[in-house]
Amino acid sequence: MKKQIISILTCITLFCSFSATAQRSQINALTDETQLLSNEDDKMRIVWWIPSEFWQIALAEEGSVSQDQIDAFIEVFDQYTLFAMADGDISTFGNVSYKTKNEIINSTYIITDDKEYHPIPTSEVSGDMTVILGMFTPVLANMLGTMGENMHFIVFQPENEKGNPLINPTEKGAFTIMLAGEAFNFRLPVGALMPAKWCEKDQEEFNGAWNYCPYCGSKLVDVKSED
Repeated sequence: MKKQIISILTCITLFCSFSATAQRSQINALTDETQLLSNEDDKMRIVWWIPSEFWQIALAEEGSVSQDQIDAFIEVFDQYTLFAMADGDISTFGNVSYKTKNEIINSTYIITDDKEYHPIPTSEVSGDMTVILGMFTPVLANMLGTMGENMHFIVFQPENEKGNPLINPTEKGAFTIMLAGEAFNFRLPVGALMPAKWCEKDQEEFNGAWNYCPYCGSKLVDVKSED
């Protein structure tokens, strides 16, 4: 299992770094919509929501990883709602002092449907998830340097009290992550996971979550698939 995880993480790293395929473009669009930065000048905060679809897209074109491996990998992530967060204070001279994982856990929660959801204690996260996240941590450090070293995976429950997904990336809605008193607002659905929309007037393709053309105001239509 450990070798399989290493293989999968290696593929993800290489994919995100070098691939120029349509899937790579979709990964770019997905991360653009799921990563938010602080608006405060003296803070270095980032909140990255990582839905299970991220892994499916990243691994879809990797022939070295079997579908069974991908399914097993995603099954672990489907048991949680996952974020990666960093929280740093920027000094007058530009030095960044980052908060610890425990400090982040104690200062963050999700607001959705007027309810608050707090992180799952680290001790209650499954062994499989703990191993995978522990192995992915140095990948972030290699890709993002000091910020990556200080990004921590924060795990929440997968469902609300009604048994529905806590966050559904393909349904209309919104949710907020609070981190150290700052609100990070996400709108749903995630356009990168939706079929693209088309402006018949401008003859241009747009984000699948949009309803109107940002240039002419015309109502967008679904892109017709080619049979």
